[in-house]
Amino acid sequence: MHWPAFPPTTWIWGMTPRRRPACWRAWRVAEDPAVPGGHTLLVSYLYPSCHGWGTQLRAAALLRMLAARGGVSLLLLSRVPLSGPRDQETEALCRRVFQLRIRAEDEPRLADGVLDGRECLPSGVVEAVQAFAREERADTLFVFRPETCFLLEGALDSFSRRLLDLDESACRRNEGIDRLREQAGEAAPDPARRRAHVVARILEQKMLGRFDRVFVSSPDEARHASALCPEVRVHVLPNIMPLPAQTPPPPPAGPPEILFVGTLSYYPNEDAARFFAREIFPRIHAALGGAVRFRIVGQSCPPRVQALAALPGVEVAGFLPDLDEAYARASLAVVPLRAGTGTRLKILEAFGRGRPVVSTSIGAEGLEVADGRELLLRDGPEAFAQGCLEILRNPALAARLAEGGSRRVRESYTPERLLACYDAALSAVPAP
Repeated sequence: MHWPAFPPTTWIWGMTPRRRPACWRAWRVAEDPAVPGGHTLLVSYLYPSCHGWGTQLRAAALLRMLAARGGVSLLLLSRVPLSGPRDQETEALCRRVFQLRIRAEDEPRLADGVLDGRECLPSGVVEAVQAFAREERADTLFVFRPETCFLLEGALDSFSRRLLDLDESACRRNEGIDRLREQAGEAAPDPARRRAHVVARILEQKMLGRFDRVFVSSPDEARHASALCPEVRVHVLPNIMPLPAQTPPPPPAGPPEILFVGTLSYYPNEDAARFFAREIFPRIHAALGGAVRFRIVGQSCPPRVQALAALPGVEVAGFLPDLDEAYARASLAVVPLRAGTGTRLKILEAFGRGRPVVSTSIGAEGLEVADGRELLLRDGPEAFAQGCLEILRNPALAARLAEGGSRRVRESYTPERLLACYDAALSAVPAP
C-alpha cells in the first residue's frame, strides 16, 4: 500500500539538540480569561520543539499559543518512532502527547519510541484520530502544515472547527527550487515535473477549501494562498523570536567574521552558502586584504558545502548545539537566498542576537523590513559584496541596523502579537 510520504523528522536520530537561548526557556504565555476557547487537538507530522530548527520552532510557538487559548493535546503522525531528547517544557503545556506511528502492511512492527503511542496502518488513521479526539474531548482540529493533511481527509468532518497552519505554500516553494536548479544548470527543464506541479497546486487548492481558516507566516504567503483558494479565510500568524534578556555583546576585536546559518540539506540554503562562498565572499576577502572570515553553520551538511572549506577564509562548522556562540563571534549575518518561501527565521534570529544583516530581496520576502532601516537588501554578487563591506567598514551603520532589527522583533515578532493575531482571526466575521 502506498500513501503520501512524510518529510523526515530531523529533530532526532542521533543529533544533539540545539540549545535554546534563555529567552526561549523563559517564555510563558498566560491564559486570558476574557478569550473564549475550547480544547484543541494539534496534529503534526513533526515534534514541536524550542530546541529545533525553523519549522519545529514554529510548531512549538503555535502549541504554546493554543495552550493559552483553551488547552491543547498533541497528536504526532509519523512513520518512525520518535527518539532522542524531548522538549519537556513544551510537552508540559499539553493535556496529552501521543504518537500514532504509521507503517505499511508489509513492514515489520516498529520498535517502541520514547512517547506514549501505538502503531497503525494507513487505513486505520482516520478511526484512530477520531477516537483520540473523543478521548480528549477536542472540538477544534488544528493541523500543522499540509504534509499532515492527506491521511486526515476522512476525519475532518468530525470537528466543529478545522484550522490549518499552511505556513508556506509547498507548491510555490517547490516550483521556486526547480527554477533555481534549472538556472544553476543542475536540472534540465522537465515538462513532466511541471505537470506534476500543476496537479500538486490543484490538490493544495482542494485541501485548503476543507478548512474554516488557514494560517500562514507572512502577508506575502497570505496573498498567494488567497489567490489559490479565494473562498478560504486566510490569516497571518507571524513567527516569533523572543529577545534575550540582556543586550548581546558586540563582536570581538580582530578580523571580522561573516555568518551564514541554515539547514544545509535544504537546497535553497545549500545554494545560498555556495553562492556566497564562491561568488560574493572572494570580493570581500580581496577588498579587506584577507582579514575576514566566512563561517557556515548548519546541520545536515552535504559534500558540496563541506568542500567550500578549501576556499581561502571559509570555515564550514556544520552543526553547532549553541548558536549563541556562533552569533557572538559574528560581525555580520548574511542571507544570500535565491529561492524559498515563508518567514525568514534566519533574519529574525540574527536580529534577536543583535547582529546586522545583509540579505537578498527574496531572502527577506515576507518580513516587515525596509532596506537601510533594519537591514541592507542587495541582489547580485557585486552589490551584495558592497553591502557587506559597507557594514564591516562602518561601525555606526552596523549599530544602527542592529538596533533597527532588534526593534522590529520587539514590535512585530513577539508571543503577544502571535496571540493577538490568532484571537483576531477566530473572531473575524466572514464577508457576506
